[in-house]
Amino acid sequence: MYWVYILYSKDLDKYYIGQTNEISNRIQSHLNKKSFYTSRADDWKLVFAQEMTDRMEALALEKKIKHAKSRKSILRYINNPRNKAALFLHTGE
Repeated sequence: MYWVYILYSKDLDKYYIGQTNEISNRIQSHLNKKSFYTSRADDWKLVFAQEMTDRMEALALEKKIKHAKSRKSILRYINNPRNKAALFLHTGE
């Protein structure tokens, strides 16, 4: 399974959109500053996660979210009932 996810930094007031097949490991790499873009802040929080059946589907959704380029459209994804970010809250991600 693959995941499309959105992280949010309150300090930067920015969103980061990505996809991965190992969401827990990928989130940890962001929190451990192993990603250039997310290394600029310490307060990234997972605000959206949606499981996809394969990588092509995940890449398509990631691209769709990135090309929307508006906070309003990003918030629609975050507020969508398919958002599974709450599943990861107990792990501190």
